[in-house]
Amino acid sequence: MIRAGTLIKGGTAAESLLVALPTGINAAWLAAATGIGFTLVAQNTAATLASPEAGAVLLGGVVAGACYAVPMFLGRSAALGLGYGAATCWACFGMTKGDSPQVVKDVATYGGYLVAVVSAAALMRPRPPPPADGLLSSEAPKRGGSV
Repeated sequence: MIRAGTLIKGGTAAESLLVALPTGINAAWLAAATGIGFTLVAQNTAATLASPEAGAVLLGGVVAGACYAVPMFLGRSAALGLGYGAATCWACFGMTKGDSPQVVKDVATYGGYLVAVVSAAALMRPRPPPPADGLLSSEAPKRGGSV
């Protein structure tokens, strides 16, 4: 179970919802926008890179990056990792609609599922509990004498 204070290491639930979650969502949208930007540059510079297959490979790279980033972000903050994973899944879902080539839609479909599974698995990964304040730290007061 996730306690509110552990959503950001040392943070509060408000910090998680107001800082970490929007940061994760923003980071994922920026990754998706970067992929779209690379596709637009490729269309204008090299016709071989503007094929549907090249777009699918680029989308696969964005998905692979998310599969790497989500567990890293979840290690820092549950809200940050969930925001990044959810926004990546939503971006993949958006790619399945509209007039995208079928190969891109296929990568988006399976990529969205893959990011969701990786996010869920990373969220369920056991984490060590945070140490009690001052009891396990090196700054804990030393007590002398016999008991």
